[in-house]
Amino acid sequence: MAALSPQKQALLDALRAGRSSAAAPAAARGTLVELQPGSDRAAAPVVLCPPIGGGVFCYTGLARLLAGRRPVLAVAADERPAPGTTVESTAEGYLALLADAGHRPAVLAGWSYGGLVAYEAARRLADAGGAVPVVLLDTMSWPASVPAWDAPTTLQRFLADLVDSAGPADGLTGGDRLPVDPAVWRLPPERALDAAVVRLRYHGVDLGLEAADLAARYRGYEVATRAMHAHRPGPYPGPVTLLHAEDSAVAPDEWQARVSGPLHVRQVPGGHYDVVREPVVRTAAELLRAAAP
Repeated sequence: MAALSPQKQALLDALRAGRSSAAAPAAARGTLVELQPGSDRAAAPVVLCPPIGGGVFCYTGLARLLAGRRPVLAVAADERPAPGTTVESTAEGYLALLADAGHRPAVLAGWSYGGLVAYEAARRLADAGGAVPVVLLDTMSWPASVPAWDAPTTLQRFLADLVDSAGPADGLTGGDRLPVDPAVWRLPPERALDAAVVRLRYHGVDLGLEAADLAARYRGYEVATRAMHAHRPGPYPGPVTLLHAEDSAVAPDEWQARVSGPLHVRQVPGGHYDVVREPVVRTAAELLRAAAP
């Protein structure tokens, strides 16, 4: 297994401790993780919703840059989401998790799919009379012209997302070109994942996940893709900032048509996965600090 940095290992230990000690709720809501404590414990926090993979490791660099007065919290997605989970129910669950902990967000943000959940959570707060700023980190909804993925495509996209999230690797030029026999994706999910991991390791890529963790993350990914396919964001009257990577498929026009309040679009060089990496992640931190001083 690939070695984790001390910060990521501490985060993993905290997640495991929280999940093992908490009783399973009636409705899956995830685990609230403090990425930065903040110098003012009473200040409303910055809240980061997880991307489609459900993990929050991608936010560790961003959280370091946000160290300051406000606590920085992230929600790690539940490892056993119900098959009928929607973006709406996920947003409601995250808000309930925050409320139970005594938090009301100063700003809601999320990368990719996490931005959809953050936006939907903000819409619910606005309905209750309290709009908050939203920061979308290269977020788009599922295009109406694109059909839902079948099982082989979902498996392939899941592994591609993990590889691309991990960064460039020797022998691979991108997750969409995985060195895996296409027949593998037609196997049952756990067998397909095992076979794909073997091929990736042969090419020098170790995802750093045990088989059980990988299978659990795939189940969450599968549920989230179905939720995303079924979801169409509604209008929002509060302030929204979109960080748009110029080489990604995100179209700012989508949000200009949906956001009824102030919308600020900031374009940055690079692709979708560069948004949470240096140096672009510094712009993400800048926008979050501006949204919640």
